[in-house]
Amino acid sequence: MTDIKKSYRPYWIWIIAFILLQLSSEYSIFFLYTPGTADVYLTFSIGVILIYWLGPKVLLLAYLNALVDCYFWGHENLYSWPLFAIPETLFFFLSWWLFVRLGKGKFWLPDLGNLVKFLLLGISLPLTVYMIFLKQMLAFFGELDKNEIWSSILASWLGDFMPTIMVTLPILFYVSKPFFKWMKWKNEYMEQILHFRSKYILFEVLAVFALVVLLSLFLDFNKYWYLFGLISLIVSVRHGFGATTLVNLFTLVVIYFVPASIYRQTTNLYFNQSELLEIYLGINMLSLFSIVCGRVISDYRQAQNNLHVQMEKVEHMNTELDRFVYSVSHDLVAPLKSIKGLTNLMKKDINKKYDKEYILRIEESAEKLDEFIGEILDYSRSTRKEISLTNIDLEQFIQENISNHKYVQGFDHLNFDLSELNVKTIMADKMRLKIILNNLISNAIKFSEKQKEATIIFTSEKQNNRISISVKDNGPGISSEYLPNIFDMFFRGMHQNSGSGLGLFIAREAAENMDGNLIVESRESEGSTFILTIPG
Repeated sequence: MTDIKKSYRPYWIWIIAFILLQLSSEYSIFFLYTPGTADVYLTFSIGVILIYWLGPKVLLLAYLNALVDCYFWGHENLYSWPLFAIPETLFFFLSWWLFVRLGKGKFWLPDLGNLVKFLLLGISLPLTVYMIFLKQMLAFFGELDKNEIWSSILASWLGDFMPTIMVTLPILFYVSKPFFKWMKWKNEYMEQILHFRSKYILFEVLAVFALVVLLSLFLDFNKYWYLFGLISLIVSVRHGFGATTLVNLFTLVVIYFVPASIYRQTTNLYFNQSELLEIYLGINMLSLFSIVCGRVISDYRQAQNNLHVQMEKVEHMNTELDRFVYSVSHDLVAPLKSIKGLTNLMKKDINKKYDKEYILRIEESAEKLDEFIGEILDYSRSTRKEISLTNIDLEQFIQENISNHKYVQGFDHLNFDLSELNVKTIMADKMRLKIILNNLISNAIKFSEKQKEATIIFTSEKQNNRISISVKDNGPGISSEYLPNIFDMFFRGMHQNSGSGLGLFIAREAAENMDGNLIVESRESEGSTFILTIPG
């Protein structure tokens, strides 16, 4: 899912959004050189970010902002203002609809596919429609020569495309996640981390920023504009996508925003109109190449990291598999050998004196074998089956799992207390939750069966979007020497001759597969409490 989930939007967020649109429009007037046309239009960047974060309700603010700015942009006919506000609003709508809604794009740009979607669907196509619409309107109202429509479209398109992507990319990439976290709004995100591949990164950052400033001060931008693109390209090769977006933004600030702010100059600062197309085209190509190159390098390095992690997991799994096969073979063979030995004894017992005892022991071995095979099946289902969330009545569900153990030795003298279940209904994977509870209940019964007044207490609480379910017994507790290994595969602890040692291992695996956790709190002679924490 890529759309923002419905959540509360405080009223002040809309006020701030409108103020940001107004400030960006007012600042863009510094770059105005003909009515309705500027070298840099910062409103595009701010509006795209806002509509991605806040949704299509921003369109009303965008229209009002464009309507107000018609006066400042030099449109003389008052009756034309409502019409001139349409192209800009249409740009924001198309950007949101094509990229977020239709293209299912992730606006925090976690990979190359989403970056390409953003450049094409989020910026290029909406900008093309906007330019054609706006320039035709300017020509219709006599504010632009009809013979210059297409050359003006091309020059303005190239001029708006570059600063728009330079401003939006780093903000969408780095600020989206902390903004949503700060506002406590839910969305899905990949971790956006600025990875550097040099221990001298501070020196590199200062060197790059100093170089950009020096080039802007002492070299003729008209002749050496391509050097800024080369700097960006070098950064992309060394540090990937995130660092490239930051360098491009800094370059834009140094080349365009700072001089415009200082000199209040409303025309091109470095070059004349005849050179505009060539320089714009070159800068856009170099910027795009460095951005895409950086994204490809970041994806490649991320793939390398993922592959390294997967290789470590495979090595760990192979080690666990060897151990698993060895232990399983032992635990399967032992009951079978016992059954085989007992049947041989029965054959030799001519008087049939011990048949009943032999049958009981065979039955015990068969039950152990059946229990062990069931645990192996539970483990297989827990690790392979997809997560399936269902609405669960927790109290009823626990009662059902308790009833599954009513024929277990020692069950009759146990008391089960469900009075502290503060959370009655949860959304969870029913199969995995059943595996966890069955193991915890079985474990509690096993440790409590020798107690005269044994009680198993179940509790549930919700805190910070997490639900904790605990199972507490008043058995002998667990020695501190065993606690670190209690969830290890085939660990039996004090009960060396009972159980397979798989139960708690399977329970924790099932919990982790649900994005949860299972821990134990225990002291010898004071009982044990197993606490399951899952998303709520």
